[in-house]
Amino acid sequence: MAMLAYAEKLTAHPGDMVEADVEALRSVGFSDRDVLDICEVVAYYA
Repeated sequence: MAMLAYAEKLTAHPGDMVEADVEALRSVGFSDRDVLDICEVVAYYA
């Protein structure tokens, strides 16, 4: 669920992204590489 919330915020309000958004992903087990992959997929469809 954290990944979907992150992707939705990044898509709708990219200027509002903060480090806490990345920390929320890390706290549920996502690596920095995973976060990069999520960002790349969001950017591809933006």
